[in-house]
Parts: sequence; structure tokens; C-alpha cells
Amino acid sequence: MKTTLFAFVIGLGLLATGCKKDSTATADTPYYQDYSVTFNKTDATRSATAAFRFNDSTGSKVVLNDRSYIKVDGRTMTPGSDAYTWTDTGFSDVHFALLKNEDKAFFNTASYTDIKDFAFPASFPANFYRQYGGVTFNWDGDISSDSSGVITVTVSGRDSTDGTKTATVNSVLNINKVNIPAAELTGIKDGNITITLTRTKALPLDAFDSKAGGRIVQTITERRNALLHTHL
Repeated sequence: MKTTLFAFVIGLGLLATGCKKDSTATADTPYYQDYSVTFNKTDATRSATAAFRFNDSTGSKVVLNDRSYIKVDGRTMTPGSDAYTWTDTGFSDVHFALLKNEDKAFFNTASYTDIKDFAFPASFPANFYRQYGGVTFNWDGDISSDSSGVITVTVSGRDSTDGTKTATVNSVLNINKVNIPAAELTGIKDGNITITLTRTKALPLDAFDSKAGGRIVQTITERRNALLHTHL
């Protein structure tokens, strides 16, 4: 993984409402950097979030002041917040740039290829039947766990007793087959369903702010619509 991180800056008196002030923090207090990147194959979008904490992952939240900023793909996020979000189109690399107190910079790049891709099969069914095993199909991609991250499937649809609600079934996959048996779909009534495949992996940073640490949680996701029936 090619990573670069921009450390986040914060002024001690500029903590936002809901962010506890850390009385031990100084201008040099290191920040734990928490980034996430999601590549959505269905919508052809990529989104990112960034947040920071004093000292480590359990520390008080950091609010950037006007002497600090975070950039995502060159776009500067407005100071004065403890969380930053960004969305764009395409699957190109996502570049984070963090300036801390005008004198320290940390850089991080998340690439689509940092975790292995997957795909629904070209012959993905338009219909699934409880009497024939529920939701079952093979998916394409490398399942090797150490290098590819955790892949899950989610089936969602209308609640069987209340048509205004959504019910979901989640399952972690360890083979190249989705198999959600009918018994696990009892909370979802017949009709439209959405099936989502998601692969997620927590990746380490190359640029840390001292010993504070950090991570990038990277996700690839894709969904398909289908119909669920009880019988033919």
C-alpha cells in the first residue's frame, strides 16, 4: 500500500461542542489519524472521511483550527470540525494532505488496488426462490484472507410484518459462494431485495504523528437488485 499522511492540526482552545478538552495536550501533542475510503462500484463513486484524536485511538477528538487543514485530492476542508467527509466520482487514488500547526505535514494515499477486487457474476440471477435454497450464487474474486480483507454479503428487503421497515441479513464469506438459506430470510418478505457485497480492510499508515498511530479503513462495495419468491 502506498500511503502518505498529513497530520492534523489543532489549537488548544478551539475544541468544538461535544469534544472533550484534553488538559494534558500541548501544541506538540501527537494526533491519532483515522481515515476511511470507500469505493462504490455500483455508483462509480469514491468517498473519504477523516478524524483525529489526541495521543491515540481512545483520546479526545481534535478540532482543526485556522492554522491547520486537511486536504483530500487538493480540496481543502473547512476548519472548525472534528470530522471531515468528501465524495467524488471514479476510482482513482485518494490523496490526503494534513497540515498541522502550519509547520508539520503528513501525507497518505489510498489506492483502489490496496485491497483485492471482487465482482458479481455476469450471470447474476434476477430471481431467488426460498424453495430452492434462498439466495445463493458464486461471486468472482480472490478470497485469500490475509491480503484481501474481510468480505461480507448483506441481503435487505421489506420486513415480513411491516412493509415500511427494512430487514437485513449479514454474513461473512470465506469461500467464493454466497449461500443465505431460506431459514435466514424469514424476516424479509417476498418482493424486491438488494444484495450488497463489501470487502473491508484496515491498512496501516506510513506517516505517523510521533507514536500516536493511525489507520486507513478501505472498503470496496457493490450491490445488485433482485426479486425474492417463496415458490416458482
